[in-house]
Amino acid sequence: MPDNRVHQIKVDPKGTPVEMEMFIGEEQVGAFEVSLYDENGHSLGLIMKDTNVPTNPPPFPVSSDAITLIGQHIGWNIVVAPVGDRQDQQYYTRTTFRQNGDVIPGGDVERSGELTEEHSLFGFARFVSS
Repeated sequence: MPDNRVHQIKVDPKGTPVEMEMFIGEEQVGAFEVSLYDENGHSLGLIMKDTNVPTNPPPFPVSSDAITLIGQHIGWNIVVAPVGDRQDQQYYTRTTFRQNGDVIPGGDVERSGELTEEHSLFGFARFVSS
């Protein structure tokens, strides 16, 4: 079932810069793009794109400091594809936001399901002050 909501990511404005981690399960091939938007929805640009080949990338910073994120939006697109001809494949993705070394409450977004062909997943979040 799709997750159609805009997630609220509670950021400590005085905390460390927010990090994001994109995990795509090892049983499928995947790629992702992450973009940042201002409070009016205007694009601030692409902040990361990568694949899970040969391994998932390490966490990456969303911005240089936490306070500038308040009110901004972040969007991500993940494309996954099955490997080989097996008919019983499943996909799994996890998007994680961290600050001060900890997962931000509500900052774990997981998706999973049947994977018979290429599949696109989208997610959106708004950064709010904690």
